[in-house]
Amino acid sequence: MKKIIFIGGCSRSGTTLIEMHFSRYLNILGLGEIKNLAQRGYFEDDKCGCGDYFSECKFWSQRFDNTNFNWEKFRDLSLYFNSLNGYFLYIFPIFRTNYWNANFKVYLALVKEIYNNLSKNSEIFFDSSKNPIYFLYLREALKDFSMYYLDVIRSPLGVVNSWSSIKVRDEARLKGKMKRYDSFSASILWNIYVIASHLVSSKQTMRSKIIYESFCNEPSDIPESLIKFIGTSKSNHGYHGVSGNPSRLSFEKKHSYSIDKSFQKKNLLWKISVFFLTLPGSIVRKLFFKNG
Repeated sequence: MKKIIFIGGCSRSGTTLIEMHFSRYLNILGLGEIKNLAQRGYFEDDKCGCGDYFSECKFWSQRFDNTNFNWEKFRDLSLYFNSLNGYFLYIFPIFRTNYWNANFKVYLALVKEIYNNLSKNSEIFFDSSKNPIYFLYLREALKDFSMYYLDVIRSPLGVVNSWSSIKVRDEARLKGKMKRYDSFSASILWNIYVIASHLVSSKQTMRSKIIYESFCNEPSDIPESLIKFIGTSKSNHGYHGVSGNPSRLSFEKKHSYSIDKSFQKKNLLWKISVFFLTLPGSIVRKLFFKNG
């Protein structure tokens, strides 16, 4: 059976770093945030993790150049169903319309086509799309895939600080900036991601949890259940993530697992505010998250 290792969690939590390390260490194909493949890859032509732009990367061209895949339709539906409105109607089906249901079926069919194309020569691969609702979409679309949920969490101080900092998207042709949030919004989002990701992962048979800070200290410590899930299957096409942290472009040179502690320079009021704002997610972390 084809297998997907889905990396879930909050943005700026080190999911890209963890995926790249495990992809290299376990010799398994890493594909980054497939959820954003249409926008970041096909339309914006961002750089792939291999260093080539999407349109020039042999890996992606071998899988899609000779297909009639409807990239525009997939992008439009991806943007809608991965929005607050799309998530709300998915969680509360009583509010759905026939139009919503019809488009959702089309979206799932396109998702299935994307992943079937990716699995033609790779029976197992990483997907670090992170969003737990998107994972539920995959569960509906990919009935013939076996899926593993790797839940990643990072200290809220580090995430909030990163989200409120200016970061340039070096992989983009126009070198735009990554999305920023103020500390309040970033704290609320951290709570939502941590709690939602826990709720989704707790329902999966094959799953494990990783604390980002613990991973940086012991990157070779791989969850035993992940090793069991992988089995003897290998997919050594390298790392070809098109969407994710820009650091993926320099990973092979730097191999840096150092923890960003720049949040320690923040004033005491900022630290106290973030602490209390992220208390709900922190409680969930204390109660349910254990390394591995």
